[in-house]
Amino acid sequence: MTHARLLVLTTLAMVAFAANSVLNRLALADGTIDALSYSGIRLAAGALTLAAILALRGAMRPGDRIAGSWGGAASLAAYATAFSLAYLQLDAGLGALILFASVQIGMLAWAVLKGERPGALEGGGFFLAFLSLALLLRPGTSAPAPFAVVLMVLAGLAWAAYTLIGRGSSQPLRDTAGNFLRCAPLGMVLAA
Repeated sequence: MTHARLLVLTTLAMVAFAANSVLNRLALADGTIDALSYSGIRLAAGALTLAAILALRGAMRPGDRIAGSWGGAASLAAYATAFSLAYLQLDAGLGALILFASVQIGMLAWAVLKGERPGALEGGGFFLAFLSLALLLRPGTSAPAPFAVVLMVLAGLAWAAYTLIGRGSSQPLRDTAGNFLRCAPLGMVLAA
């Protein structure tokens, strides 16, 4: 993969992640829907959408074994629920920054625990993520609600776990669909 392509794909992914925060915050802002219902709809809709994509591609038929894992599904459900609950009290921008920093810290910390030694770029990224998070959360008049911060950090760590669980997947679309399908019953309960 060329550096230019990697930069474009990384930028698109970051824009999509930021848009996810903005859309979640907008959905919850006026109280039209509660956080748990919103999370449930997201999980159930994700399952239906991914199952439809796989069915249209002929990659999933009735009776096929569900791909993915229970660990992946649990981390996905934890992410979606904590993410939405945190946005009841956090602004979209602040929530996204806390989420991004938490994901990076979680993934790099896991790599170090597993014996990997980050290079200068990874180490710098870890330091920057940790410093940014510390500066955002320092006590003061504009400090965010502590419980909301804890929820968003948990969402970030859950997303880091989801990413680490799926990084060795040979069929990422099927595994992602399987994880969402495993979450669908929880999604329907939350939506109800």
